[in-house]
Amino acid sequence: MARKYLFSLRGPALRSAQVWAVILPAYVLFGWNNGVAGPLLNLPSWVTTFPEIDTVHTEGSTRAHHSRIQGTVVATYTLGAFLGSLSCIYMGDRLGRIRTMQLGALINIVGTILQATSMSLPQLVVGRLITGLGLGAVSATAPNWQSECSKSAHRGATVVLESVFISGGLALSGWVNLGMRFVTSSASWRLPLSLSALWAILVIIGSSTLPESPRWLILKGRNEEAREVLASLEGVDSTHT
Repeated sequence: MARKYLFSLRGPALRSAQVWAVILPAYVLFGWNNGVAGPLLNLPSWVTTFPEIDTVHTEGSTRAHHSRIQGTVVATYTLGAFLGSLSCIYMGDRLGRIRTMQLGALINIVGTILQATSMSLPQLVVGRLITGLGLGAVSATAPNWQSECSKSAHRGATVVLESVFISGGLALSGWVNLGMRFVTSSASWRLPLSLSALWAILVIIGSSTLPESPRWLILKGRNEEAREVLASLEGVDSTHT
């Protein structure tokens, strides 16, 4: 008998649950993290907390110098994401797709906490780097897991949805930033940054209730478990796979 997963779902319902419980928060997280920081750079509370990257109240060579530092700070997130995605070449096969996503989401939460509580530029830089590491692991692993659990006929639609979810994350972060522009305290940027953790938590919760990649299970010699996963995804008894 195939193992039961989220709400005992099987077949198409289980495949849909993979999209809505994991792929959606994973790619909203992607879009959110990519879009949330840019609009914060000119907020009064932001430039007060991080005067080293203040390009609002400076001019000439000082402003140019601050702009270079600001660009470097922003780029540390991209560097982290690059390294995090590369790490999945090893981690994805060592830990499995589910645990790699969960580890990436946990790392993202740590980075988010560091960013949202930053009182100095070095803390912000470290937070952005760690956030990128986590996001890279999640965004590189989630589509592999989804494709390895799907028939080829369904993969194209999933790719389209991933793009929609990324755009949704970008839009949501923009609307939250717009609403927080009327707040004069540091909450105007701390809250938008901290909300990234919400999507990472949803990735951890959602993935813990869904099956591991059957391809990875076979790679590890766990053929019977792979058979049960395939049976659940197809909605049949494991003796039919």
